[in-house]
Amino acid sequence: MSALLDQLRHGKLLRYFLGLSALIVLLMVLNHFAEDTRIEKYKRVRTKTILSGLLQTVEGFHSIYGRLPACVPPGGELAMNGQAATTLLTVLLGKEPVGSPMDNRKQIRFLNIEETKRRERGGLLYPPDHDDLPPVGIYDPWGNPFHLRFAPKDGSGIQDPFQPDQRIQGKAVIVFSYGPNGKPDAKDDLKSW
Repeated sequence: MSALLDQLRHGKLLRYFLGLSALIVLLMVLNHFAEDTRIEKYKRVRTKTILSGLLQTVEGFHSIYGRLPACVPPGGELAMNGQAATTLLTVLLGKEPVGSPMDNRKQIRFLNIEETKRRERGGLLYPPDHDDLPPVGIYDPWGNPFHLRFAPKDGSGIQDPFQPDQRIQGKAVIVFSYGPNGKPDAKDDLKSW
């Protein structure tokens, strides 16, 4: 028994606890990275869900009315923040003022995307404490606005934003997000085509 106590006093117990501590720290670091991976995966799935919903919204409008809303630039691109986006969202929500020349005469609510209070959570954002005002925009979970590109009137197809020499045929609109870095570099971008 005294030999065991002598070994413990001479550092074996200390080495044992240091090894155990290092193992615990390693497991904590691995868990942290696994958690970051889960969060990023969730954000990518959420982005794809919003992206798909936004695409179906504009395609639904096109299917019912046989055209895109008048406020969209044919052959152009629209970031889903700012005044132009607010105008489009008002049309897609069926909330245009009655009596004026209306794009959505039937006042159909085409847009059904989860609302958010914070831009970086992703979704349809309204001004803070002003639910009676039009929406501000639609954002991905990294706080960046979604982008829409529309078909030109000449039928030449939509220019691919990531490969400008390519055209996307047979679509009225494409939707994309610049992903976590918010830059059009195609490394982490998400798209509907």
